[in-house]
Amino acid sequence: MRPWLPLTGLLAGAGLSLALYGQPRAGRKLGLWGWFLRLGTAGLVGALAQAILFWIGSGYEATSFTLDANFYAQSYRRYDAIRRWMDATPGWETVVMVADTALASAVLAGGMTLGLTAAPRWLARWRKMVGETDV
Repeated sequence: MRPWLPLTGLLAGAGLSLALYGQPRAGRKLGLWGWFLRLGTAGLVGALAQAILFWIGSGYEATSFTLDANFYAQSYRRYDAIRRWMDATPGWETVVMVADTALASAVLAGGMTLGLTAAPRWLARWRKMVGETDV
């Protein structure tokens, strides 16, 4: 097993944890700047983990929740316009892979934020429905 795989996973997980700081007390009403910081932190740390994995690894490895550069290099070759652009732009698949990881990390952080804010309301609703009065 390659030692950098678990370490970059740990880094990506730490980025998600950092992005979720203060939840569920912070709620969904973070304001534009708060959401930007929350999603940007997750995206930036996720992209950093993916970039480290790319530069240290074989070049075609990815975090467990995104696709590797080889997927992008092979999947889009069937389109002529994209193939010409790919041939003229070396290393494009690496940029797309890192951007995909950043976007996936931001979406994960956003979904986890919404879930953490909805969970207490759903729990209270279910407790009321089953007749539980004191916790």
